[in-house]
Amino acid sequence: MYKKVSDTTVCISSKSSEKHLLVDLVPFAARSDNMKPIVFFCLFAACCFSLATANGTGRSQESRKLEEVLRHLRAVKESLQQTELLLNTPPQNIQDCCCLPALQCFRDNLPVQNGAEKKRVRLFKSLNHPLTERGLNFCATGNNLASCQACASHPKQNATIFFNRLETLIQSAFTRLTN
Repeated sequence: MYKKVSDTTVCISSKSSEKHLLVDLVPFAARSDNMKPIVFFCLFAACCFSLATANGTGRSQESRKLEEVLRHLRAVKESLQQTELLLNTPPQNIQDCCCLPALQCFRDNLPVQNGAEKKRVRLFKSLNHPLTERGLNFCATGNNLASCQACASHPKQNATIFFNRLETLIQSAFTRLTN
C-alpha cells in the first residue's frame, strides 16, 4: 500500500505481523536547502554553549568540593563539639598566601585515628582532595610561604574553636570562588 504524505511517498507493508515504514527521501533532500541555516544555527549554539560551560567548569568544581567539605565539616563539628581536645588552631584571619599552610595545619590536627567514625574520615579525605587545595590557593606569587606561621606555633584551642576557624577558612574561600 502506497500513500502520499506531504511530498513524501510512504510504503507500508505487513510482514510476519510487523509493519515496516519505508520513506522516499528524495523530496526531503530537495527541502534540505531550506534547513541549512537552521542546522548551522544549531551547531553554532551548541559550540557557544560548550565553550561557555568549559570556561566556568574549573572554579565550579572547586566550589562544589568546598561545599562538600562544609557539609562534612558540619557533621563532624556536631559530634566533636563537647570533647575536651586541644588542637593547634590557625588564626581567624589568614593571609592569602597562608591559606594552604593553614589547611595543612587543620588536616594535621584533625583527630582521625584508626577506627575513627566515617564522618571524620570523609572530612579528612575531602580536605586532602586536590580540588580543595586549588580552591584555597589564593597566593599570587607562591613564594610568600616564609611569612606564614608554623603549625606547631599556633595556640592550642578546644575543638569548637578549631572547627569554627576551619569552617571560616572554607567559607571565605567558597565566597571568593563564587563572587
